Amino acid sequence: MTLLSLILQSLDITCLFTDELSMTETMYQYALQEKDNVIAFTKVVKFKSESSHPDFTKRVKFYDKLSYLSNRSAFFKTTLRVVQVEKITKVYYNKDTLADNEVMTEWKQPITKMDRLPSTLANYKESVLAKIKRENKTFILGSNAFIINELDNPHLILRKHRQALYFHLGVDFVIEEVLEYNPTTKTHEIIPTLVKKDDAKLAELNYNPERLFKLIFYNLEKSSSILFTEFNNHSCSAFTEILLLQSMVSDKPDYFLENFIKFADKVKPVEKVLINKVCYACEKRFSMKESELEIYIIKGLDYPSTCQACIDEQLREKKIREELEKNLEKIREEENNEAEKKKIEEEEKKKKEDAVKAKREAFGRRF
Repeated sequence: MTLLSLILQSLDITCLFTDELSMTETMYQYALQEKDNVIAFTKVVKFKSESSHPDFTKRVKFYDKLSYLSNRSAFFKTTLRVVQVEKITKVYYNKDTLADNEVMTEWKQPITKMDRLPSTLANYKESVLAKIKRENKTFILGSNAFIINELDNPHLILRKHRQALYFHLGVDFVIEEVLEYNPTTKTHEIIPTLVKKDDAKLAELNYNPERLFKLIFYNLEKSSSILFTEFNNHSCSAFTEILLLQSMVSDKPDYFLENFIKFADKVKPVEKVLINKVCYACEKRFSMKESELEIYIIKGLDYPSTCQACIDEQLREKKIREELEKNLEKIREEENNEAEKKKIEEEEKKKKEDAVKAKREAFGRRF
């Protein structure tokens, strides 16, 4: 489940979630039973669109980017086209994993229509609770939003609270498979652990979400080796894990979304201003925040000495110069082609004149 899925669901976009079938089979069932086309949103759109079964691709349109979402309108796009979808009521699916051979094979197979549709995100709570309650079943806890090699995995930090959830549900134990970082091998590994119920933190699951987040992650600080956007995603995802646990014990069906909207801005990290100086070009004072400077950090460049407006103007002027140079090169090429063409024509003309002259001379010698 992703935050984006929850936000989209609040805008009447049906988001798929299931542990009953594979994600391909789930998507196929909705494609088979929907009257209109289904939208599939995936980071591996190219692979899936190219390798899908023909019956499937007739009903499913693949997109890999969501560029805008507001007032029940969204711009889904691929590298080739952009489409605006007004008042979306179709199925939306988000899958972030990379495509592998097994998945690609699965997309090519025809699937028989079921009598009952698989679960959607609206059934997320019930689906997860059912999974937890099934004895000796594993609970996989992993997220690529967490920078666990730098900031630890919030799933491990929240284990005591999950034990309280298991106590609340009357489940004796759950086998948790948690993604951990091995500093020796510098790799990420899934470590299975048998986790028993415990009511020590049960009362805390009823705390105000903001209070509980600050109580648990009071020492969460950004290290110098990670980007602000990575830290922001980590913090936000940690907060959502708290909301998920609390929603499992809450009687309110919309607990997660209501509290996310209410508290998300209160727990997000504060972005620092790293530059506050006078622009070298326009001599006006400007400032830039951490996220605005990430491109310089990634590329190993020095921080800019000019403001963004001047940078944009310089880029615009550079683009104009490049376009002018391109046009001049085209004109020069056309002139050269014309000159070459004229030279060839003159040479041909001279050859013809020389041929005529030679014939006349030959004719004169005969008489």
